[in-house]
Amino acid sequence: MQTYTATGMTLLVRKYKGSERIATFYSRERGKIEAVAKGIGKPGSTLAPAVEMFALSKLFLAEGRELDRLTQCEVVDSFYELRQDMTRYGHASYIAELVVKTTEVGEANEGLFEALTEALQAMRTADQPEPIAWAFTLTLLDMLGIGPATEACVSCGAHPVGDVGYSPQEGGVICGKCRPVVAAGLNLGPPTLAALRGLRSFPIVRVARIAVGPPTAREIRRLLQMHIGYHLGIELKSQAFLEKMGV
Repeated sequence: MQTYTATGMTLLVRKYKGSERIATFYSRERGKIEAVAKGIGKPGSTLAPAVEMFALSKLFLAEGRELDRLTQCEVVDSFYELRQDMTRYGHASYIAELVVKTTEVGEANEGLFEALTEALQAMRTADQPEPIAWAFTLTLLDMLGIGPATEACVSCGAHPVGDVGYSPQEGGVICGKCRPVVAAGLNLGPPTLAALRGLRSFPIVRVARIAVGPPTAREIRRLLQMHIGYHLGIELKSQAFLEKMGV
């Protein structure tokens, strides 16, 4: 049985057999990893710290036929703050679920690992974690090659100004001139367009400082939800959790 090590962040934990758990990590070296961790429900488990949500750990694993097995771990950073505040926890869970549902086991992407850790690092002290989740979502969509176009009208290529539309089918914004002939699923005001551009261009540590009013926040949420639904065909349970919380 081959063994290997990886530095990974815990993104999902689910019950398996008895005191066993299946943990999903995203690692620098191997991308997504799914592994069985035995004895997690027992007192004194040495593996339990690495199976806490958002923990960043050095993982020691053994390859298996269907699932790998976690044999040892060394926690590098527990990201404790994300589990102590429900708002941060909700938005961090959104990021985690998005990564889990858009990646395949064994496909490494160091850039995505760095973006993930930077986003959760910034979120752990942020009073407003949602803009960080938005920025990470746009980064991930851009990495997948399906990010929403916001710099130019997807119909005519003109630089959009004023109120614009957004079309999930077309994959981006529609200028005022083209809106009468291209179906737009959402109306976006100038503050929303400016915020989306800022979310893409600002360093992640500055994103939480982007001030948006309630209408702009609603438009950004709706745009990302529509874009993810149309281009990825997935629904995020964490999105429903956040909506229920009203954050």
